[in-house]
Amino acid sequence: MNRSYRTLKASFIILVVSLLMIPFSLANAHAASYEVVFKSGAHGTINGTKKETHKLNAGDTFPDEPVVQAEAGYAFKGWDKALPSVGSTVSGKQVFVARYSVLVSGVQYTVHYVDENKVAIATPKTIVAEENSTVNERAKNVAGYQYQEATKDLTITKDLKDVYFTYTLTNPNEVIKYVETTEYETVNQVVNGENAANNNNATTNNPTEAPGTTPDNEPVQDNETPKADGGKDKVEDNQTPKAKGTSNSMLLIGGGIAGLALLAGCIIFFLKKRKVTEK
Repeated sequence: MNRSYRTLKASFIILVVSLLMIPFSLANAHAASYEVVFKSGAHGTINGTKKETHKLNAGDTFPDEPVVQAEAGYAFKGWDKALPSVGSTVSGKQVFVARYSVLVSGVQYTVHYVDENKVAIATPKTIVAEENSTVNERAKNVAGYQYQEATKDLTITKDLKDVYFTYTLTNPNEVIKYVETTEYETVNQVVNGENAANNNNATTNNPTEAPGTTPDNEPVQDNETPKADGGKDKVEDNQTPKAKGTSNSMLLIGGGIAGLALLAGCIIFFLKKRKVTEK
């Protein structure tokens, strides 16, 4: 009987410790989410704003370098510290601030992202840099493609007009269905080669909706989130859209707590039963 009592006592201690560890486990789960922030600095903007923030999970791919629009009379010179290599993963919060130099003799050039047939697969960017300076251009991460070169070191001359990053399909059995460039982004759709012919015939009757509209072209308000069925969920200013992954995590945590509570109830029941037997 003493042995059984010691076993139940040890189980109870383990239960208490497990319950106390739950808040720490939740804190660690939240700590695995990081921000990567690009700030425009004193003499420019990033897409019309002063900063661009990416909220990512540990292990996510480092975001593409944003396009910096320098003020008149200035040229974007890079960041206050070196960016991680193209394709690297996020492991902590990082902040990068744009730097500038006074523009004396500017040269404008365009960076293109194309497949092996010279077809655009991502939105190009146009930049003005100081003549005779050296700049480093980075490839973009494009779904379904692998860049042939991650970076290019360029010497800016008056003859420089276009720079090309060439990509290959990650799956040779896939082909480009079509490429549509809008004012927002270049849209790429990749399909299996066996169905490419049929899908090509269907594209002319199925235009792609621009961002900010639902499938029936109904405008989406700033505080609404489009649903898959064409409806919209309203999101308050102090809320973020719910994800299924979050619900599943909460269900697992709730199930774990319920299991521990059940174990605790069994231990208490056996302890009371033992006391009754001893009397």
